[in-house]
Amino acid sequence: MRVKKKNWAVLVAVAATAVVGIACSSAKQGVKDGVAAGAGTQPPAAASSAASKAPAGPATSFADGQYEVGKDIVAGTYSTTVPADAIVCYWEREKDFSGGFEAIIANGDGKAGAPVKVTIAATDKGFKTQGCGTWTKS
Repeated sequence: MRVKKKNWAVLVAVAATAVVGIACSSAKQGVKDGVAAGAGTQPPAAASSAASKAPAGPATSFADGQYEVGKDIVAGTYSTTVPADAIVCYWEREKDFSGGFEAIIANGDGKAGAPVKVTIAATDKGFKTQGCGTWTKS
């Protein structure tokens, strides 16, 4: 069958309405003017489930990112094994979040496949990690 360009949009709209109608009728809901009954009346499932899965306090396991000690992560000794496909693993303990060189208390790196261990002090303000994999508190 050959479809003219100006009729293509109508054909797509009709097909989309039919798919919505089939999906809704299998869920025992109706379709009126191409819109599923009840559409837009329920909150998204992800929003309600995300709120219930929020961590209760600072984490003891984390991946790439910058974290505030005592708020985002717990102080202590952490270890990781650098992923085999990592180009570089870099970490730093921070006295503030200014981003300047003087904010770094200590830093280090790791090679692909190598174990890395660092102790984050309770007096550290932050910890930053990139490409090191998942850190777990010992």
